Amino acid sequence: MSSGFGQQFSERQLRQAQKGQQQAQRLLFETFYPAMMRLALAMMPERASASDLVQEAFLKAFVRLPQVQEASRVGAWLKKLAVNLALDQLRRPELLDMQSAVPEQPDWQMATEALGQLADIEALLNILPAKDRALVWLHAVEGYSHEELANIFALTAMTIRQRYRRALHTLAVEAVKRGYKDE
Repeated sequence: MSSGFGQQFSERQLRQAQKGQQQAQRLLFETFYPAMMRLALAMMPERASASDLVQEAFLKAFVRLPQVQEASRVGAWLKKLAVNLALDQLRRPELLDMQSAVPEQPDWQMATEALGQLADIEALLNILPAKDRALVWLHAVEGYSHEELANIFALTAMTIRQRYRRALHTLAVEAVKRGYKDE
């Protein structure tokens, strides 16, 4: 059985939710809330902004739900909506906190593998600036390619790769400081 954004939502439930039936809308919310919140927590700088993002995403989703043609695409559609809302918020001037210093060349492949072993990677991700955190999450967890991220962030793929590697290096250094072990 699928989880996260891959969960099933029937055609009948979708049509009912599109017509504004509260029980179907509640089911949609309950089905996808955990995945939406996990994504928002990973991308936003603090829990309050993540909660706000999820609330805004569901409000927009219920208004735009008639756009969805296939029930099998509801999860992917909600994910895209949440990612776009998060990126819009991250583009706001008060959240433009990208690091300007480039650390020495990291062993990013090893860092990715080590970080994948951590049970509390979401807590560790919080040390990164908001855009770096979103970049790492979207690539490492959600599976976006560097090219897709370049389009989303309006940067070159090379810049995305450099920021990704720099962020992984920062995470690896922090993991060592916290005493995490590469198993």
